[in-house]
Amino acid sequence: MRSSLISILLLIHFINQAQNLILNEVCAINDQLILDAKRESSDWIELKNISSNDINLSEYSVFNTQSKEAPWTLPEIKIEPDSLYFLFASKSAGILNDTAHTNFSLERYNDTIWLAHNNIVVDSLYWVEFQKDISIGRTIDNETVNYFMKPTLGKPNSSTGYLGICSDPKISINSQFFTDSLKLSVMAKYPIHYTTNLYSPSTSSNSYSEPILFDNSATFAFQCIKPEYIPSNIIYRTYIKGESTNLPTAFFHTNPDNLFSESYGLFMIGNNADTDYPYYGANYWSDESFPAAIDLLSADNKIQFSGSVGFKMHGGTSARNKAQKPIRLIWNERYGNSKLKAKIFATKDVDKFKRLVLRNSGGDFNNTHFRDGILHQIMLKDKLDIELSGYTPINTFINGKPWGIYNIREKVGKHYLESNFNHHRDSVDIIEESYSIVQGDTLQHYNLFQFAVNNDLSEESNFNHIDSFIDLHNLTDYFCAEIILANADWPYNNLKIWKPRNKGKWRYILYDLDASLAKFSWVGSDYNMWERFRIPGFQSDAHVNVFLELLKNQSFRKYFINRYADLANTTFSEKRYLVEQKKTVDILSTTMTNHFKVWGSNQGNWEMHIAKTAPWVKERETFHRNHLQEELNTGNQYNLELNIYPENSGSIKLNTLSLSSFPWDGVYFNKNAIDIKTKEKQTMISLLEFLKINKEGAVNKEIQIKLNE
Repeated sequence: MRSSLISILLLIHFINQAQNLILNEVCAINDQLILDAKRESSDWIELKNISSNDINLSEYSVFNTQSKEAPWTLPEIKIEPDSLYFLFASKSAGILNDTAHTNFSLERYNDTIWLAHNNIVVDSLYWVEFQKDISIGRTIDNETVNYFMKPTLGKPNSSTGYLGICSDPKISINSQFFTDSLKLSVMAKYPIHYTTNLYSPSTSSNSYSEPILFDNSATFAFQCIKPEYIPSNIIYRTYIKGESTNLPTAFFHTNPDNLFSESYGLFMIGNNADTDYPYYGANYWSDESFPAAIDLLSADNKIQFSGSVGFKMHGGTSARNKAQKPIRLIWNERYGNSKLKAKIFATKDVDKFKRLVLRNSGGDFNNTHFRDGILHQIMLKDKLDIELSGYTPINTFINGKPWGIYNIREKVGKHYLESNFNHHRDSVDIIEESYSIVQGDTLQHYNLFQFAVNNDLSEESNFNHIDSFIDLHNLTDYFCAEIILANADWPYNNLKIWKPRNKGKWRYILYDLDASLAKFSWVGSDYNMWERFRIPGFQSDAHVNVFLELLKNQSFRKYFINRYADLANTTFSEKRYLVEQKKTVDILSTTMTNHFKVWGSNQGNWEMHIAKTAPWVKERETFHRNHLQEELNTGNQYNLELNIYPENSGSIKLNTLSLSSFPWDGVYFNKNAIDIKTKEKQTMISLLEFLKINKEGAVNKEIQIKLNE
């Protein structure tokens, strides 16, 4: 009994002593308050010594709901009476620029942070939910726990305290199209206010008390507001009457000032723009981001996502100066949702995204409005070995108003690589153009360039060195695509490569093909990309030089020519393009009429732009093959026809192609041997070669072989 009493008294003594250090203020969603050494807005914790003695922090640890099994011990530091100690909760677990970082981060919903002294809990703070850039902590008297809309890190918590945070209202009907009328119910624990102009509600706004019945298109912004509580998030909804679409739909909502304020609205030229194009200084050149909400509906009107998101402007000179501005969508804790979980692209298995772009088709805006998208779609379906961006045209409403067709695309960058290849976004190197660092460093690739131009790559040992650092199948498909499609906005622009840090090979990311498919009159179907490589300025391009040096190796040269021919006969043929063009036009045609009502132009002008593309592809087939023949001395071209006997008895592997539909034909080069085989033992293959001897005629040669022999 005496022993137990002594233990209890000692425990009380230690707790009282330890309570001299308290959790003073905590922020679980830090956005603009403070950045850490990595320029990231990590969560943060502030401790306070309320005793009259110095306290050694190494006797203490902190942990939250997710890190109970691994409390993080504070560093060996003494803090004086009535002083504060700040640390980031970032998962970095160490000291960066003299600031401590814990081994955990905080959760937005239903989390607790504990402070322990010698493994005994002495203080804690709990929250049901958090909003960005607020804090929870103790008032100046150290007695009351409040929320603070104006955190005071590094200072006494003297700002106005709030008892809690209003939870979000629940709305009975998702954003949608409708035909007759709708009856909208809203449920919440706290008083509900709403607006119909998308400005933020206040206590003077409409007060919700009973279901809202309406029979015309409408937008709503609902918010719970209660005295002495922080208002809830604003929940938006859009309802459009009498319209339909066969496209997916995006209902985008934000405070109208974020878009249309003369001083900072991102869709406006503003007061500080240059007088000359491209009007740098205009609001739409700002890098500022704002909160918004978006409802994404699939083509069959099912909700794929509904919630908060961040947005900012996207794109280059041409895109930002179009009437329909391009929008980058941002999912992170700052804006309430860490990622979008939905299958957005039919041609990709990816279903988690942190960045997407509502793209206005860039330089192709209001022309075909699909150049870049359709080319990516073809290459994705044909499974080319290139990093490609998904494409889905999407019907868009902004704050309830029709905003035309955007192309929803992946934002090429570290988040794209994480979503597509499961490499952590901070563990990849990305280079833009020759040696502009996006992330990581350029040293390895620079050394490869130096090695390639200073060594004979026809020697296998030198070639193998390059092959060990660059994915040459990827490089081949990438250069084939850019050359055949005559991308005149490359390679000095729109070029990115990446690799996993400390391992793996460099790979090319293809993007922005708006300049292809007869977009510019000066880039005709006869445009010679090999001559472009010799233009002063491009001659020193690292990527072009490595590629040209690789072609000096006979094994790579053979592979490149055959792969080029394979892709020219399939993916980049007029026949393949027409199939995809028809599908795309059929999908877009009904909704483009509404798009032109918003942004000008008309169906006839659209069809005129589309009509230019297929003839360009057809004419291009002859020109780009002739350019390759002249540049690489491939010998004459011949038409190869393949068939199998008995009919439907097997398949053929031709170079890199797997063929199963016959008869089949394609153009190849007579100085470059083709590789051909079949798996089926009894299949007889007929090869019919049309060898172009001269302009006057051709020689036909038919060969029948049984390949298993």
